[in-house]
Amino acid sequence: MAGVKAIRQGIAANLDTITGLHVAYRVPEVIASPPLAVVMPPSVEFDKAMHRGLDKHEYRVVVFCGRFDSMAAEDLLDAYATSTGATSIKTAIESDRTLGGLISDLRVTSMREVGPMPVGDSSYLTATFLVSVATI
Repeated sequence: MAGVKAIRQGIAANLDTITGLHVAYRVPEVIASPPLAVVMPPSVEFDKAMHRGLDKHEYRVVVFCGRFDSMAAEDLLDAYATSTGATSIKTAIESDRTLGGLISDLRVTSMREVGPMPVGDSSYLTATFLVSVATI
């Protein structure tokens, strides 16, 4: 069974294919260079199949697009929110749905929690993408 750290690194590697997007598989202390996608620790449901046959993880990928009051940040979020294309968060994450054989499957199920997020003295325009992961 794949470890959480390895799965977070795999999701981050898939996201790293988006030109101009910085990616972290660990939560940073500061948001130094937006746009930044952060793969957060998951929630986990154990024993979804008999005899420890399946665990379901749900990862949150929080995308910091830029300062909340920036039109450029809104334009970036629009590009990341599309379901296909070179800037699509969904397309990038799903580009390798088994993370090189590490997991059974993954898919991006939704984008939510769009709005300002305060970090230090600044407020960033953010969106959260939910990634459902099945591990055997």
